[in-house]
Amino acid sequence: ADPEFADAAGFPKPILHGLCTYGMACYAVLKTLCDYDHTKIKAFDARFSSPVYPGETIVTDMWVDGTTASYRCRVKERDIGLPGGHEHDRIPFAVGVLDDPPVRALA
Repeated sequence: ADPEFADAAGFPKPILHGLCTYGMACYAVLKTLCDYDHTKIKAFDARFSSPVYPGETIVTDMWVDGTTASYRCRVKERDIGLPGGHEHDRIPFAVGVLDDPPVRALA
């Protein structure tokens, strides 16, 4: 929240803390795939690849293969996180391991 501290760290303005971004990603998977049942998530991994600035919109893309839920968060305003912006380019940024296949199918 301190512009001088952000500048000293090499950012043009304050950033959203990575733990906040991580929590938002986990919440999206919990809501969309687990029907809010936290016991279905057995592991949750993340890789931070770009800063998020307060006020930006985080979009979480998800896909499932058995009990593995892959997801990627991207910043809507800058389209960061989707290499080439094409569906076939999707490489998961992170993976969540679910206890059972998800309760909801993704369209």
